[in-house]
Amino acid sequence: MAQLVKLQDYTSRYEWNMYHYPSHFYRLKRSQWDHIYRAWTRNDYELPQEFEGEESSPPLFSKMKALFGKRSDEEEWTLSDRDEEERATLPIRYDLVTSEEELKQQFLDQLFLVQLKWASSTLTDQSDLDPKFQYDPILRYLLQRFPDTMLTLYHPIFLLNGKAATEAEIILVTPTGVWVVTVIEGEDDAVWVGGSDNFWVKRYRDDEKKILNPLLSARRTGTIVSKMMKERAVKLPLHQIVLCRNGYIDIPQAVYGVEMVDKRTYAKWFHQMRNERTSFKSEQLRIAKVLVEHCQTVSVIRSNPVENRFDGE
Repeated sequence: MAQLVKLQDYTSRYEWNMYHYPSHFYRLKRSQWDHIYRAWTRNDYELPQEFEGEESSPPLFSKMKALFGKRSDEEEWTLSDRDEEERATLPIRYDLVTSEEELKQQFLDQLFLVQLKWASSTLTDQSDLDPKFQYDPILRYLLQRFPDTMLTLYHPIFLLNGKAATEAEIILVTPTGVWVVTVIEGEDDAVWVGGSDNFWVKRYRDDEKKILNPLLSARRTGTIVSKMMKERAVKLPLHQIVLCRNGYIDIPQAVYGVEMVDKRTYAKWFHQMRNERTSFKSEQLRIAKVLVEHCQTVSVIRSNPVENRFDGE
């Protein structure tokens, strides 16, 4: 499951420590799945209510460290001795599960809520999460269909050099590259006719509709990301794509620097991204940290600042 490190201008616990939470989430996910799967296969649903420790104990109610720290010039965090216990539960309706695939989907659906929680709250602050994100099909698709090592910034809002806030396209930071993704979707087999003008035309059967040229926002986001990568000497390749999973993109001439991925080439791109098995890399975490640091954050102090739940409540 890909990780949501920044959601628009919401506060995120990945802002606290980009070097800790990606691997931490990965470990929690694996250990929780192992425990849930064992319980399901053994028909043993009376799970313990509390466990001691984070690494060695079964994880449905596991202890997690709450990090308090201070940035240093070396982009590390100084960890204090203070930690808070977090009760982590992923409620699975075993009575509704008839196959392993259904169990996996329930597990992923619960983790999706966890990701929304992690991307809208920290130990001390929280943002008012719009319920629409629970039903956002693109966001759910990105998080549930791609590897744990993909770090996702979903339409982040950048603040750069005192300029007005700029909402960006989707940014996917993988161990081997950075992807700027502009998604266009409509009816199945719709045709998107593009060019260099400010507008494209979406054609479906006998209907035509103008849309804003997606290359404009794709290039704007690509320029922002490219500048940050150059300033920090990040050597990962930068890819820019316009993604149309269920239709066709028709452009009379090649577009420099931006790849078109439509129904004809989507399967190849999807398998390339999904089959990435490389572990987290320092360059990846470094550029993800830089990107998040340049994002706008709107939040308030939590009324219960010591509570740090893993279950999305």
